[in-house]
Amino acid sequence: MPRLLGAKFDIGMVHTFGEDGSLLPNPRSISVLLNLPPRRSTNHNLLIMQIGQFVDHDHVLTSGVKGPNGTNKNCKSCMSWTDPACMPIPIASDDPFFPSNSSNGEPNCFSFTRNVVAEGKFNTVDPLNFNTAFLDLSTVYGSDHCQCDELRFFRHGLMRMDLVYDVPKGLPPSGFKGFEECRLKSKKCMNTGDVRSNEHMTLLMMHTIFLREHNRLAEKITEINKHWDDERIFQEARRINIAQYQHIIYQEYLPALIGFSKARDYGLQALSRGYYKDYSEKINPGIVNEFAGAAYRIGHSMIPNAFPKYNEDFQFVGELPLVETFHNPQGFGSPGDFDDCIRGLLATHLPALDLHFENVIKQHLFEMKDKPFSGEDLLARNIARGREYGYPGYTNYVEFCGVSSEIKTWTDLHKLMDPMVVQYLQRTYKHPKDIDLFVGGMAEYQSPGALVGPTFSCIIANQFIGVKRGDRFWYENEANGLTLQQLDSIRKTSLWSRILCNNMNYLTSLPYYSTIIPIKSSNPLVRCDQLEDIDLSQWAEEYEKVADSCKFRSNIYQIGEQVHMTTCSSCVCNTNGQVIIEAQDH
Repeated sequence: MPRLLGAKFDIGMVHTFGEDGSLLPNPRSISVLLNLPPRRSTNHNLLIMQIGQFVDHDHVLTSGVKGPNGTNKNCKSCMSWTDPACMPIPIASDDPFFPSNSSNGEPNCFSFTRNVVAEGKFNTVDPLNFNTAFLDLSTVYGSDHCQCDELRFFRHGLMRMDLVYDVPKGLPPSGFKGFEECRLKSKKCMNTGDVRSNEHMTLLMMHTIFLREHNRLAEKITEINKHWDDERIFQEARRINIAQYQHIIYQEYLPALIGFSKARDYGLQALSRGYYKDYSEKINPGIVNEFAGAAYRIGHSMIPNAFPKYNEDFQFVGELPLVETFHNPQGFGSPGDFDDCIRGLLATHLPALDLHFENVIKQHLFEMKDKPFSGEDLLARNIARGREYGYPGYTNYVEFCGVSSEIKTWTDLHKLMDPMVVQYLQRTYKHPKDIDLFVGGMAEYQSPGALVGPTFSCIIANQFIGVKRGDRFWYENEANGLTLQQLDSIRKTSLWSRILCNNMNYLTSLPYYSTIIPIKSSNPLVRCDQLEDIDLSQWAEEYEKVADSCKFRSNIYQIGEQVHMTTCSSCVCNTNGQVIIEAQDH
């Protein structure tokens, strides 16, 4: 993965020392010390969080170094530092939750495995991205032909789905591949284009929605163009599905995340008409290291302890604890839970992006049932990952993005973040230049009209413009193959609300702007049948059927075959299936 700034590695190819030459504070200790109160929640809803994770998994997939036989490497022992693939995170004696020693007296650490890397520029190492960087729904279709073929039905352009009697629109297929992390006894969770889809319930729902959308489009295209074969139907449904997805991300999601003005300034908003003209083969669309390892991990502070459930009247009816859904799709897809959880995302306020992380993320991440203290700390892992990747301190990126001139003192940070937050940071780090990129970015004031601060907004915007300008098959590019009429149809109808309406089990109404809390005065509920759907007649292809034979007096004749009428005249079978008189020579 390319970098914005050069790497800063110390011993062992990891950034471990601060400005004064002393060791940087322990990632878990930072997580404990930065136990800040949450900021006021926004008018956006939890769907923003879930969209962000789904998009992130479309962009990037890294892999930890594997152990014997390809299994996950165990780096839990504090002594595993001697293994170049391990960076265990120590648990301090004064940790408020996790015991610092095991029952046998050995010190406790969080397991942390380094990612697979390749040699980068300037004799550094950079993590490998195993996904395509493009917004191409690799989460649904996979990132290579083999994975895609595994997920296809190869009839009528459809993807494989499990049809369950009480789930009318189907579920991702299960049972044909095992997953080491799967909590089911069979180890056979649901199969999608991305191996992380079973991480929790609402992430798997996003995979299901776009899988259903593909099959819905394929069925409609089959009705319109009965002469098309499986491959053509599949590729056209995939093209439309990806185009709708890209349009929604740039029209609804990004302006909410970084602000409408920033999206406009960077040219990130979708066009209202015509083709996009700014594609450049010189632009590297690859995922930037700092985007993947820091700036786009913002959603981790939005994750709730439990997912609320709302009924058809948008009334709260219960919740689903997140810890119970980790790698466990048991019961996933039941008609009630599926629709109720999606409505829960729509009706629940999005927590502000800040340094407040829920306990389910800081203490119970991927915790095993009936195994106390088996969970992990995601904030600590994010800090450790940034050091593994060799990120310079946060203040270097503030300067790189032009957010502020050089920061030398703690007081210099007051223009970027709340003074109370600066006090917490000062108690945690010895010098402002020691602040880890992820921590500093999350601590900033939110930019006007945005959910993130200016430094992360800069990194995120640069990434998304690269993905757009560097993609020759971007949905708005003429090279994509969509006609202007087809593109107009996608622009008029592609809303998250329409996609949800098409692919929920029994959903009848939802807020028009589906990333904002439903409010009767400004964002009322609308019936699904009032939302315009994509006009697939724009994809209809005129087809003149060519006959393969003619029938005359109960006899079948092949195309071009002579049909003798009398001894003096004959006819011929033409491509319209008609017997016509053949011209005679005299």
